[in-house]
Amino acid sequence: MNNLIWTMLTLQAVMGFIDIIVHHELLERLAWRSSARRELQLHGIRNLLYTLFYLLIAWLELHGAWVALLIAVLLTELLLTFWDWIAEDASRSLAPSERVLHGLLTINYGVLLTLLAPLLWRWWQEPTALVGIDHGLWSWL
Repeated sequence: MNNLIWTMLTLQAVMGFIDIIVHHELLERLAWRSSARRELQLHGIRNLLYTLFYLLIAWLELHGAWVALLIAVLLTELLLTFWDWIAEDASRSLAPSERVLHGLLTINYGVLLTLLAPLLWRWWQEPTALVGIDHGLWSWL
């Protein structure tokens, strides 16, 4: 994987972290609102999916049929994002800064999918295998 993909992945993680800390915890205090239960559940599932995805690509190349797992994780995250937008709009008014940050996260996600598509296509054409890999500092990050 090239440095641009890793940079965009890092940017996605940093923006997501900022959103959680600033908007969800400090400004909105979502964990203390019963009306935010569904939203927090969706956030938790999405965070687990991101964790799985990041761990997989940090240390493995998923070849052949394993690519379907990565695609399933990416598509599930996308569907949960749409559901999350609906849940957020139903439970609270979002601050303008949160709307802008969500827009930037969505744009960055689109860029990531565009950058990952050729890589996943190449891996799909390989024999099915889990290939260990170390991307140096990127893997640890």
